Amino acid sequence: MNRIFKMIVLLICFVFISLVFSDAFARLKEVKEQKTRVEPIGSPQVLPFPQQRVHRVPQVNACMSNWGVMGSQMRDPQLPESLGGCFMPNPDSEAIAPSFEFPAGSGLEYLFQGAIWIGAKINDTLYTSVGCDGWQWIYELWPDSYPQGAIRERSTKPTVPCYSPDAISQQDIIAVYTDTSVGTPPWDPIDNRPHHPLNVRITQKSYSWNIPGFDKFIIAEYVMKNIGNYLLSQIYIGFFMDTDIQYWAESGYGPIYGAQDDITGFLKVYNGDTVNIAWAADNDGHGEMDGGEGTPYFTDKSPRSVIGMKVLHTPNPNLQISYNWWIPNQNGSPRDWGPWKAANQAVWEAMNPYGSGNAFPDNVLGTPGGDVSKYFIMSNGEIDYDQIYSCVWPVWHPEEGWLPVNEQMCGDLANGYDTRFLFSFGPFDQLAPGESLNFAVAFVIGETLHVDPRNLAHDPNMTHPDTFYAHLNFSSLVQNALVAQELYNDNFFVFFPGDVTSDQEVDISDVVCLLNYMFFGGPPPSPLKVGDVNRDCLVDLADAVYLINYLFLNGPPPQVGCA
Repeated sequence: MNRIFKMIVLLICFVFISLVFSDAFARLKEVKEQKTRVEPIGSPQVLPFPQQRVHRVPQVNACMSNWGVMGSQMRDPQLPESLGGCFMPNPDSEAIAPSFEFPAGSGLEYLFQGAIWIGAKINDTLYTSVGCDGWQWIYELWPDSYPQGAIRERSTKPTVPCYSPDAISQQDIIAVYTDTSVGTPPWDPIDNRPHHPLNVRITQKSYSWNIPGFDKFIIAEYVMKNIGNYLLSQIYIGFFMDTDIQYWAESGYGPIYGAQDDITGFLKVYNGDTVNIAWAADNDGHGEMDGGEGTPYFTDKSPRSVIGMKVLHTPNPNLQISYNWWIPNQNGSPRDWGPWKAANQAVWEAMNPYGSGNAFPDNVLGTPGGDVSKYFIMSNGEIDYDQIYSCVWPVWHPEEGWLPVNEQMCGDLANGYDTRFLFSFGPFDQLAPGESLNFAVAFVIGETLHVDPRNLAHDPNMTHPDTFYAHLNFSSLVQNALVAQELYNDNFFVFFPGDVTSDQEVDISDVVCLLNYMFFGGPPPSPLKVGDVNRDCLVDLADAVYLINYLFLNGPPPQVGCA
């Protein structure tokens, strides 16, 4: 009898699981089919219409979506660039989508997947909505059904099909999504309930240019509207990044390359100026296809550059910022870990609803599982020390109050691991029904962070992180981030550096006009900074010499931004 009863229970479970998965696969199939059909008027179809679109104009090929994430999970065939892209090689067929490739066409990827996170209080209860959580495969932001939910493109280029006088950049990608979970809401395994939406709609507009000096970043503007009936208070916004920096064709999960050797950190100050840039990079600029660690040279398959993120605008410029990094691990503690300050751990223990004491659910100090954990890490005001200092920073700086070094893991962490980071800001005090708030960020590439191909090989255990850090070159990352900030502040006014005559070319006539301005009372460059091609914050004879060197002696190209 017991045997028959067990067989009946197993049969019921099998049927239930089959129904659940068949429904999920049917939904995915429907979404795929929507890409090639038009919905009839009055259709009961309410499935979301997820799409991906790649910024193909700049030197950074960045994949954006209309479901709260960026990146294509390292060119996953299940996340192709959707049909109809204005700058696709063939708009009539899907294409493999670069994730965050630099330089364009190189195959060097600097992002697996990133996502926006939103946290807020509703009637004193904390909730979050995330594009993806990066671990439990939770996706809580989705577009409307077709055609309302489809991505739109615009361009300032009059020769392309998506030209629009309303365009901001050479490639605008516009997406709208909500957290109201069209269709069956995802189940949160930590909170043990379906997703509880904040009832927000996000309009995301990302911009890119193929103009020297403006071609190494993506600017994204967001407008978040409260479409619900409840007041949202103490709102925080976060951007989650899982980078996995590598040449795309490498194995992502080998023992020492792919996802396993990333480092991350936060540049608060650079050369005396406050810059506030979160960044991630490969630990040494090497991978399994360029000769590997210790190779005394770089090749075209070496991921030498660095990805960064900078907040460009919030309604309140004095908001608190947080930068937190962590390592997830299927085996849990102590390998699932991230830095904490002891004071923040006490705050968390007092508010923790999960019964895990002073740790996150599953008793880890890394992955923030559940809505309350995510809200806490967005709002903790902590700027974690750079990953390469994992074995020494709490010892060197006891006055800062960090938890002790993770002795079982610090060596693995310091010289690179499968790291995530979250860059957050807030609080926005409240957002009433019908109200909106806006913010803008830049996703930036910095060229050649790694200048010494044996920098890590000199100290593979990262026992002298200051020496390693001194051989990293952040100048390009900072320069490009500051140009993005200036461009946003200038209401997206772009120019060709050195194009004094405003004919969109740099040639000898620009040198003549520059000399005419300086010595014969001719009209100045418009704007004047067009003529500051050597970035010394002056327009003088040195700039004319710089242009001549560029035009006739193979010198460096004109630069953007006063150094």
